[in-house]
Amino acid sequence: MSSARASLLIVDDDSLLRVSLSQIFSGMDYEVRSAEDGLSALCEIDRKIPAIILSDLYMPRLSGFDFLAEVRSRFPSIMLIAMSASFFASDGVVADAFYEKGPVSGHCSRSCMT
Repeated sequence: MSSARASLLIVDDDSLLRVSLSQIFSGMDYEVRSAEDGLSALCEIDRKIPAIILSDLYMPRLSGFDFLAEVRSRFPSIMLIAMSASFFASDGVVADAFYEKGPVSGHCSRSCMT
């Protein structure tokens, strides 16, 4: 009996990070798609609604702040995880969890992908 894999959409303008995270989560048996900014991510959501979105906050065209707010209002059942190397507080971010990117190690506040 096979179980359905959880679908994950990774949104980040840093292509190296996007590819790295995609490989990591694919290896953890997630169905992974990615987008380079909030507008591209909205197109991906129109194709197929993911269970989880992991999104950077600072991106061109449509910021992660605006993207996550739009997703939360249109698709409240999607689990949202925000991440940033420049923003250090999870307050004011419309997300279920916040991951602080950093050169040494990150910090995840609230519930992360358990």
